[in-house]
Amino acid sequence: MEDGRPRRRRPPLWERLREVDPERASRLHPRDERKIARSLQVYERTGRRHSDLLREQRAAQGGSRLGGPIRFNKCLVLWVKCDQVTVGGVFFGGVGGWEG
Repeated sequence: MEDGRPRRRRPPLWERLREVDPERASRLHPRDERKIARSLQVYERTGRRHSDLLREQRAAQGGSRLGGPIRFNKCLVLWVKCDQVTVGGVFFGGVGGWEG
């Protein structure tokens, strides 16, 4: 309470993550319960720190700073670049009578 405001307590799940995987905890906001719970789940199920597993995935052949390699070797990724109105029409109205 150095500046007159009471200190907020960090959530107990984040504190637990900080104990078992301080690197991962430092990258997550203390109130990001979904990601914190997932990191704790990985630790509980595998006995390994989530930050170590993520580092290994990124270092694998085909991995990058964004994540691990693509899981399927026969895949096609389309990057559609157009205005929002066109995208909305395609996704919500179908393409040329094809409704999928």
